[in-house]
Order: sequence, then structure tokens, then C-alpha cells
Amino acid sequence: MFIFTKEMAAILRQIREKAGLSQREVALRMGIKSKSGRSFIAQLESGRIKNPTLRTIFDYLHTCGASFREFFAKLETIDFQTKHKQLIAKVNLPEGKAKKKIERDVAWFEAGIKYPRKITQKPLSTEKQEEMSVEFAKYRIKIEKIESEVHKLLCDFAPGTFYFPFYKDCARAFYSALVKYYGKAPKKLDQKLTEIVKLGVKNGLKENILLKIKEKVISVFKSQVGTDKN
Repeated sequence: MFIFTKEMAAILRQIREKAGLSQREVALRMGIKSKSGRSFIAQLESGRIKNPTLRTIFDYLHTCGASFREFFAKLETIDFQTKHKQLIAKVNLPEGKAKKKIERDVAWFEAGIKYPRKITQKPLSTEKQEEMSVEFAKYRIKIEKIESEVHKLLCDFAPGTFYFPFYKDCARAFYSALVKYYGKAPKKLDQKLTEIVKLGVKNGLKENILLKIKEKVISVFKSQVGTDKN
């Protein structure tokens, strides 16, 4: 059964306005020549007509030079934005520039653009996808704090902004190692942190800066662990 929503009605209005047509012109082009033609289009665009036929929607779109593909693409965008807002409301985002960055990255994660998910044999349920997105948002909040502190440290050492992303990659690697081994396998953790430093040096980064970054990441991580427990 086709369920016509107010979101769909709003999209129709946007498409008509983009085409530069009035409600009366659309009605006439659709063959509705009675005086009530404009009123019918107005009701359709406001969602007051509850069950318009697919033929009516098709004729409307055709009249405005649009297609069902464009119509549903816009609808999908609105649906994505609504779900994104609902998801963001579930996490406590920091204020300022960090908030915008995290919201952007979470949206990219939801869309599978910058942070592609692992391919699974079975499609993930909506609930599972939402759970993964919330967990990613929480991760980004924590890693944003670390990246911010590391950025300040890099500004003090002034290694050249070209190298900033590479040092921050190492900071994220330190964090991932801490998440995996902290409190569980101390020796493995020390080994992994040392490997990250050695790899960074091998790739042209300065050891003294990497060690300072490691100390900073460990400090911030421990403070976050303490906050989580409380």
C-alpha cells in the first residue's frame, strides 16, 4: 500500500518551485481545468490529500519535469537527516567546532563514505546499524579529545603542518592499542605501543615527538576510563 506522507508532499512543492511553476499552471498541465484545480494542488502539496494515486504523483512529477527517481532520492535524503538527528540526540556531543566535526564524521559513517563498514554475509538490521553508529559517535567524541590535545602538542614542537596528519594517525593507533590491551595484557600493550613508535620513526617521524604523543594519549585515555567508570 502506498502511504503518502507530509514529507512527500513537501518534496512535491519543492520540485514545483524549482520548475518555476505555479499551482494553477501545474493543475492545468495535469488536465485539471476546473476552478478547484489550484485548490487540489495546494491540498496535495500540504499533505491534506491522504491517499493520492501513484498516477496522480506521476502526472505531477512529469508536469514539473521530474521523475520518481528524483522524488525518492529527495525522500531518502530527508529520511537520512531525520535518523541522523535522532542518533545524535542519543550522545553527548561537545560544543564548538568539535561538535560539527563529529556530526560530519558520524554522518559519513552512517552513509559508509569515509568509514566503510566491514562486509557481512547477512544484511545488518536497522537496530544493529543504529547501535554501530552510536558506538562510532562515542568513539569519535573520545578520539576528538585526544586529537585536540595532540594538535596542541604538535603546535608546541612545530614539526611542520605537513606531518600533523601522520602524527595524528599514530595517536589513533596508540588509542586503539590502549582500547584493546589496557588492563588486559600489559606486556602486549607495551609491545604494541613500541611498535607504533618504531614504525613512525621508520616513516620519517621524530621519536621524541612520538613519545610525547604516546604519553599524552595514555594520559587522556586513563582520564576517559575513569570518567566511564564513574
